[in-house]
Amino acid sequence: MTVRSDLLRIKDSDSLRTRLGGRFSYIGNEHIAPYAGAYWEHEFDGKQSSSVNGVDITPPSLKGDTAMGELGLTLKPSQTLPLSFDIGVQGYTGKREGVTGSLQIRLEF
Repeated sequence: MTVRSDLLRIKDSDSLRTRLGGRFSYIGNEHIAPYAGAYWEHEFDGKQSSSVNGVDITPPSLKGDTAMGELGLTLKPSQTLPLSFDIGVQGYTGKREGVTGSLQIRLEF
């Protein structure tokens, strides 16, 4: 890839991590099921290498702990249709920080 006439080369990333946690789900009725989850993740050895114009860039350290939490809602519009929607938000703190959202449409057959 070229950025402002500089050749940027991003190589593969490798990661060795473990995650421990759980999710609590509650069936409100046949159409709505809210959920909440909490997780802890430890990155043992994350590696990513890249270079600009053939000169290696010092890789970031990805080792460390991250705590994650999530809240979401699964919606099933009809018991007869094999269709459901999942809307969720996830938050991260620690080595990785941020907030993400998700929308999943599921059709089961």
